[in-house]
Amino acid sequence: MSPSARTPVRVRAGLRLSLGDGIRLATDLYLPGDATRHPVVLLRTYLGKSRHLGEALGWARAGFACVVQDVRGRYDSNGAWRPYGHEIRDGAATVAWIAEQPWCDGRICPTGGSYGAYTAWAAAGAGTAAVIAAVPAMHPVNFDGGALKLLNHVYWWTTHGDSRTERTGLAEAMLNAEPDLLRHLPVDDLPGRLWADLPGFASALRADAPSPPIGGDHLGALSCPTLHLGGWHDPFVAESLRQWRAAGARLAPRPARGLLIGPWTHELKSGETATYGERRYGPASRRPLGPLEVRWLRAALGLGDEAPEPPVRLYFGGAERWWEGNDWPATGRRSFFPGAAGLLAETPDLSAAADGFRSDPNDPFPSRSGPVDQRDLHARTDAVRWTSPPLSRPLALCGAPRVEIEGESTAPSCDWLARLCEVLPDGRSLYLAGALIESRVEPGGRHRVAIELSPLAHRLPAGHRLLLEIAGSHFPEHARNPQTGAPRTTAAVLRPARQTVFRSGTRLEIPEAPDEALRDDPSTNARREPR
Repeated sequence: MSPSARTPVRVRAGLRLSLGDGIRLATDLYLPGDATRHPVVLLRTYLGKSRHLGEALGWARAGFACVVQDVRGRYDSNGAWRPYGHEIRDGAATVAWIAEQPWCDGRICPTGGSYGAYTAWAAAGAGTAAVIAAVPAMHPVNFDGGALKLLNHVYWWTTHGDSRTERTGLAEAMLNAEPDLLRHLPVDDLPGRLWADLPGFASALRADAPSPPIGGDHLGALSCPTLHLGGWHDPFVAESLRQWRAAGARLAPRPARGLLIGPWTHELKSGETATYGERRYGPASRRPLGPLEVRWLRAALGLGDEAPEPPVRLYFGGAERWWEGNDWPATGRRSFFPGAAGLLAETPDLSAAADGFRSDPNDPFPSRSGPVDQRDLHARTDAVRWTSPPLSRPLALCGAPRVEIEGESTAPSCDWLARLCEVLPDGRSLYLAGALIESRVEPGGRHRVAIELSPLAHRLPAGHRLLLEIAGSHFPEHARNPQTGAPRTTAAVLRPARQTVFRSGTRLEIPEAPDEALRDDPSTNARREPR
């Protein structure tokens, strides 16, 4: 059935699913106009059921029943909301209830974005054959841990934490009124200064705080097809790719997986021509996801006779087109090395030369991850950087660049921030990818770190240059490392340190796709094996 605004639907709002422990989950039901059984799309949300009205109506008009439910403790569902704490059990109970309903044909597909993607994963692992597919988008959980993402943590908890409803605009107003708020130490004392009562904030920072119980092993055992949606400018795009790589990996034959990543932020405004910072993507970046999800799910269910769509679709900025194929594009590795006079060369500097900087957490290197001009940050002295000559031919980056550093610090614990930028002929320097990693070493001892930067798909034309920048902090996106050896969440004293990068043991590795893959006719490229 094709979606149509005139297709009749039946709606039953305000249902209550009783879990037997006094918890009643507020649930709305959207059904196609006929009285037959249908496959069911499940969307469990912490943002309020009404926010998903248009999405639910779209599914019903496309021939699917749609169940939208407030998670425990949010909006119209009673109980206490403990983020990630109840979703596996409550998701399984909801799946079991749906499977017994007269309007369900026994096939259920959990879906959702951001925290809703976590609820989709939780429901998909319910252990029942009724779950036949899952469509997660932009899952925000970082399974690999890492340095505390302070700004995101404060923003999320101020907006959503310890509350039944969203505190719309509160975090923005708070940070605008108190621009130095995130400098307060210790970090775990911040809840007393935020504009909301947040008893869960500090407990979530504890070293022994439980992590969300869905990781690679859980995903690897999933036996249903999955469609993974992400955005290159979403701060959690690396997690989207990890989940795509993990889903069904422990099974043979492996269930089908789809992947679509466009030039979008966490808001996933895929129906608009994408614009972010100084990147103006072309009309091809407009990719409404509703019809795409409907086609994918119909194919997963064996409905209709549409030609199969390519499993992997990636938008390449710079080329302003989609790459489509059966798997991740074939890539080679191209290496660049820091050299003398700030040159990023393709031949290593085998001398004993080194470059260093003073890292002071009292004046930390600032966060700026979007594709906006970075030249004022490049003027800071608390970083080292190297720039390549103009590229003699186009360079198509596809995947996660990797930076290996042989370094030294006068502190027992330090952070290494690696950032990759594109320098345009007019002098602008636009951020491409970056990441931060903590290193604990004996002061003054050489050590090696490997940093996997955020993934991207972007084509640099000939004449543009690459710039590699290494610094010792990334504030306020990440909490500052006190450089004393104390935990960054409890430290009240910050200490400057000297960090040194040894050129002979440092390199940048670029995952490079063949440029000819982006010059082919997209209609033929979409139907062939990637090269």
